[in-house]
Formats: sequence, structure tokens, C-alpha cells
Amino acid sequence: MKNILKGLGFGFLVVAFVMTMGVGSADAALTVAVNAITESGALTINGAAGSAFALAASTTTGAVALGDAMTTGNLTVGTALTTGTVAIGGASHTGTTTISSGATTTDALDIGASTVTTGNGVDLTLAGLTTGKGLDMSDLDAITTGKAIHVDATGVTQTTGVLVHVDSASTALTGAGRLLLVDHTAATSNATGIVAEVASTANDETTIFKVTGSAALALGVGVDVSLAAMTTGKGLDMSDLDAITTGKAIHVDATGITQTDGILVHVDSASTALTATGRLLLVDHTGNAGVSTIVSEIKSAAADETEILKVTSSAILTGPALNVVANSVTGNVGVARISATALTSGTGLLITGSAPGTMTNAGSFLRIADDTVNVFRIGENGHIAQAQAAAPDGTTGTCTTDSVSATSTDTHGEITATCNNQTAIVAFNIAYAAAPHCVVSPMNAAATANVATTTYTVATTGITITQTGNIGAEIWAYMCME
Repeated sequence: MKNILKGLGFGFLVVAFVMTMGVGSADAALTVAVNAITESGALTINGAAGSAFALAASTTTGAVALGDAMTTGNLTVGTALTTGTVAIGGASHTGTTTISSGATTTDALDIGASTVTTGNGVDLTLAGLTTGKGLDMSDLDAITTGKAIHVDATGVTQTTGVLVHVDSASTALTGAGRLLLVDHTAATSNATGIVAEVASTANDETTIFKVTGSAALALGVGVDVSLAAMTTGKGLDMSDLDAITTGKAIHVDATGITQTDGILVHVDSASTALTATGRLLLVDHTGNAGVSTIVSEIKSAAADETEILKVTSSAILTGPALNVVANSVTGNVGVARISATALTSGTGLLITGSAPGTMTNAGSFLRIADDTVNVFRIGENGHIAQAQAAAPDGTTGTCTTDSVSATSTDTHGEITATCNNQTAIVAFNIAYAAAPHCVVSPMNAAATANVATTTYTVATTGITITQTGNIGAEIWAYMCME
């Protein structure tokens, strides 16, 4: 026997297991040749209970091939294993462990772990990783409707479980570090391209996207949107809200009564190049109809000295601090309305100006302009000034040489009556809705001397002064209020 084995080139062959040959084939044959064992049927190699079976246990170089020539059938390893570990490779292996498949419509790699409850389906340990990648899926240019990673709960029974959990307890995270990075590096994209999306069909009180900061976050930022290069785009866009009824597109709530110096919404800009079309805040209602519509409202239930709306200008301002433009308003309630039905000793509208003596005659606490003419203003010490573009006409009486002073208005002024025994008329530029209350007073000696023989009447269109004296040119002053 020794000579036979030596002649075959096997050296010493120690058989410590039982070989059962020809299972499932009556014609099976076992062929033993130099460095090869060939079985034409089925070959089962069993070790005794508690024994160990080693394949290439001492092989240091070369290759160990398992099923390399198989074209059909199944290659199985450890399918009946109940306890212990199935290990491929070890810590001393510095090469690449490769699992390759030519599958196209089937699963290239199927890991079945349907019985795992508190364990791990796949445990990937990378304690030494620095600049490498724990999991790399590259060359996905051909993807269309496919998904590189698909995590599916498959059903409606998920409760408190988390499908994807990225976790770190790091206290050394830098500005370049991330727990999650979605990086789209292309400069251009399709007009409808979406880089990242969170979608939900929930129709109840579900929260679709939530950012939770459980600590003080002192000087930190809950959500940081950086758009330094944006020109005509939108930093945050919430569109298609036509179905909203009692809902709120944006809801910022301090939730409680402990807010002190904090600001719920802060819109900030240090621009010195802001143009007439630029805005820090724009509320734009483009609809031309509504039902008791209120476009913007500031409400408060405060019962103390709280200021509900404050406009502050901290520097010298040549423009208006508050500018209301309503050039299309015609009738109804007008441009501005103040309702203070509970007012007793308070003030409906308070305008506080500079100290006495500071304001000049050109200054005004209140000014009302008719186009380009200041028709009414209140200045320092309560001075009231009125004006209009053109003075009333004084030539419609019996004496055509009568004249109204150039600074006169429909509310006040002077008329000079130049003829004896005449009727002088101050014809208002714009007729009053009802005949105003007017006072006519003499302004020179001639008029004073003729007071007893002078009368006047007032109509919506003007003042008619009738005199019977023969004293000469008389100057009469008038003041009217409807």
C-alpha cells in the first residue's frame, strides 16, 4: 500500500473521516488521481460528532477553489449550522474579499436575516477608518427610476421603530464635520430637479419633518440656510397653498409666558445699496377682490403700557418713516382708519415733535397735501396754515375789478371790493357739499366805516357781499368751515 501511495505522489494520506460515495447515483464513481479527487455523482464528506473538518488549513500560498466550474445548481455553505460562526477571512487578511455577481433582474447578494430581533442584520465594524469610506456605491450614472439604497418597512404596522439612524456623541465636531451630507456638486440641473425630498401622504396631525434641539443651543442655529450666491431664486418657497383654510403656512410660537428679550422673527440687513424695489419684508396681496379681507394684522391682548406696533429710526432720515401709498383708493372708508371706541382720557392720535423753538415755520406736525400743494398743516405752537393751488375768483360780482388775494383759499382769505354800491362775490374753486359757516370781517378803514350798510350771504359755491356805501375800495376777510 505504501508503494502504491508513493507512486501516486500523495505522500502520507491520513483519513480520519468517513466518505460516503455515490449518493443518489447508481453509476457514481470516485476517482483518486494526483492532487485530485473526482466524483461523478454526489460526494458527502462527514466528520464524526465533535470533530473538526479543515480544508486547506495549512495552505499558505496558491488558491483554494470552491465550485469554480459550476454553471448550474447551488453552492451552499453551512445551511444546517445551528450554533457557532461562519467566518470568511480574518484579521490577518490584508487583501480584498470579493463577492461578485452577474445578476441583472435578480438579487446579486441576498442576506436573509428574518429571525433577527435585538441583534444586527449586518454588522460592519470600522474602528480604524480615517479618510476611507465605510460603504462605497459608485458608478451610478445609469440609474433612472432605480434606488441606490431602499429601506422599506413594508406594511402599516411600524410604530416606534426608526428606519435609518445616524448617531454620534461627538463633542469635537468641527465646521467641516457632518453626521449627514447630501452633496450636489453640479452647477446646473434640470428645471424641476430636487436634490433632497421628504414626502408623506399623511392627512392627520403627523409631523413630516422635525428638527429637535434638546439643549440650550447657546449662540447656535437650529436650521442654517446659506445662499450667499443666490440672485433671482427663492431661499424658502412654500407654494400651492390654495387649499388652506384655518391652517397656517408659517407658525412661530413661543409657547408659554416666559419669553423676555428674545425675538421670534428677525429680518436683518446692513445694506447701503438697497433700491426703491428692494425690500426687507414684502406682504403682497395681488387679488383684486375679497370678503372682509384683512391682508396683514398685528394683534395683542396686552392691557398695560405695551406698544403693539413700533417704527424706529435711529439715524437722520430724509425720507418718511411710514409711507402709506393708496393711489387707487376712491370711496369707502378711505386710506386709514383709527377706531378707539373705549377712549376716555387717552389720545387717539399723538404726534410729538421737537422742543419749543426748535421747529421752523417750514416744519409741520401735521401736513395734508393736495397733489403738490400743502393744503393744510399744523406747525409749532399750533400754527395752522392752509393753501390751495389757485385762489378763488373775485371777478364774478357787479364790479369786475374786484380781486381775491393770491394766498386766499376756499376756507379763508381776503377780497377787495373796488366799486361803490356793489355786490362782491368770493367764488369757491370747489363747491362745498353743504353751505359752510363763514365769518366776514372788515380789514381796512373803508370796510369798517361801511359795516352797517354791508351784508353777506353764504352758499355752497361762494360768499356774496352786498354793500351800499360810497367810501371806496374795501378789504374784507373771510373764514369758512363746513
